Amino acid sequence: MNLSDYPKEYYDSIQSLIQYYDLSIEQIQDGLSTYLSSEGDVQKLKAIYQIVGPDKNDEETILTLQLLINIVKNTQYVNPYTEEVLKEQMKRRDLLRLLILCNTTKTGDVIIIKNRSRSFQLHNDANWFIQTVIKPIIIKELGDSITISQATEELEKATTRHRGRRAKDPQMLKLIWGTYRLISDTHSFRTPMPNTLCNFIIKLLILMDILPENTEIDAFWIRAQLRYMKSKER
Repeated sequence: MNLSDYPKEYYDSIQSLIQYYDLSIEQIQDGLSTYLSSEGDVQKLKAIYQIVGPDKNDEETILTLQLLINIVKNTQYVNPYTEEVLKEQMKRRDLLRLLILCNTTKTGDVIIIKNRSRSFQLHNDANWFIQTVIKPIIIKELGDSITISQATEELEKATTRHRGRRAKDPQMLKLIWGTYRLISDTHSFRTPMPNTLCNFIIKLLILMDILPENTEIDAFWIRAQLRYMKSKER
């Protein structure tokens, strides 16, 4: 079946699937070959979409998401960069720890460097190690707007609640990022990553069977992933 065989009202939504989710024509064709989505999924989608509020493009956006659900449920929609993303998440946690170190090290504090085979102390006169080595890296990688409380909170969220909090499904991060961009481009939010949008993304992932109903993933976790992926676009 060719894309031209689908109704014309699908064309804009199909272009959105290519633009926001980096889907190939082959993936779209495979995913839509068993179309249509169940009426139950359609009604659930319309219900959860109300979370983000009305917009003039709602009809097209809902259709795009409706097609996306069908594609995800019927194809192996894989993000080949998952392992790289997970490594970058680990790197981000290291950087957050260094940010906290920067903000809690005072002039004259000794710095202890340690690995598996040896350790040594830096006298850190005039706090040179923090100011000239660590701090420039933190600003380059994380920017200068993250506070110590935000860094601490993000680390606590990442380490204290494990079940359902890792992106085990290789589709997940790409779906999060694509949906964030799709909705953000058609809605005007007071903040860039509001709880309403993050919570909608969670409910959409549940509807796609990417997340279980009892997932412990929350808006904070979604926002952390979005911040990371947004930083990679710079």
